Amino acid sequence: MPQSITTVRRNGRPSTLSRELILQAGLDVARSAPNTPVSISAIARALGVTPMALYTYFGNRDELMQALSARLLAGLFVDMPPNATPIEQVFAWAHAVRNYCLEHPQIHTMLMWEGGHSSTAWLNFSQPLFDAAQSLGFTGARQGLVMLWLWNSVMGAVRFEAHLLQTGKTAVDDEEALAPEVRNGVRLVRMVADSEEGQGLYFDFQLERIADTLIALS
Repeated sequence: MPQSITTVRRNGRPSTLSRELILQAGLDVARSAPNTPVSISAIARALGVTPMALYTYFGNRDELMQALSARLLAGLFVDMPPNATPIEQVFAWAHAVRNYCLEHPQIHTMLMWEGGHSSTAWLNFSQPLFDAAQSLGFTGARQGLVMLWLWNSVMGAVRFEAHLLQTGKTAVDDEEALAPEVRNGVRLVRMVADSEEGQGLYFDFQLERIADTLIALS
């Protein structure tokens, strides 16, 4: 079982420091502030050590982030139907991502981080999307565009739903300052977005548009 940062002594210094303890501390930091990128200094503070102490176990920040994202994504699994069509592959992947991300909202800040780095575990998990795109006949730059669009479409919907779950509702600072026609439109959006059913409906609506577009483009 992973060690917990509760092994830190009362004087603030851990009884022992290990790669496993650092990873657990990083996951705890990410869980406590899911919208804030994990930093070396935050992990070090949680462990009661200096940031440089972490580099005994990880060569650099990117190595640590790759290990953290891999650990977090270890429980992500796609229940792929046998002989799934390309669209069914996309849907199965998207639903697996949605369910896991809503359970682990800290995942959003651990798929990419500063410097243009991407989680290798996340890219490997996206294999069903690559397979679906190829099966639909997308190749070369067009396949790359389709992949970017799929990632952004699915994760955008998931981030929006996660935001609503965290905040409880959408916010409009001064609704009366809106033009009447805009105000009515915003109220309709909020009516859907602020309901539990509406959040799921938006995700399903997004998947339906993805299916329509993939079929139309292929």
